[in-house]
Amino acid sequence: MVMTKVDVPCNSEIIKTGTTRLVPVNQPQFPLAMSMLEIDATAPTMWSGVDFDEITMYIDLLEPQDAQLVEVAQVNYFWGTPDGSGGWTEAPNSPLPPTRNLRIRARTKHLVVNGTNGISFHVGIHYPEGQVGAPLTMHVHTTAKQVVAATSGCGITFSEFKIDDSVTGPLG
Repeated sequence: MVMTKVDVPCNSEIIKTGTTRLVPVNQPQFPLAMSMLEIDATAPTMWSGVDFDEITMYIDLLEPQDAQLVEVAQVNYFWGTPDGSGGWTEAPNSPLPPTRNLRIRARTKHLVVNGTNGISFHVGIHYPEGQVGAPLTMHVHTTAKQVVAATSGCGITFSEFKIDDSVTGPLG
């Protein structure tokens, strides 16, 4: 597995992509999900009292070519897909539409709650026929906004990310 920062000098002091794992999954209620991406957005504990207007994570699945991001569990976020004009459409409820480009918008305003650092998101992966477990290449970028400021974590690209791979964060 290879992980690279997109903007090498980038070093966000507020929000970062956290621990990221790809694990096998078998959820009969979500039959499209063949593996599950567990990914965190994190911040230092000094941000525990800060309310953000919006905490967002973008996941762009690059390879395998026909793989898709799919619903895998009861989600704790808003599932956004590209609307074709540069914006995002949020699915109102399950079933959530498969996509290669996902905007996750957290339902919470806190990155640190009761001393616990970060928010965990779970996203299913649907592989093309005959490619179950094929290594993934994806780009992940996390942002947080307040009324007076916005912050952006470093963009991270994961290559050759396989089932049972894990990277401990914070990253970038």
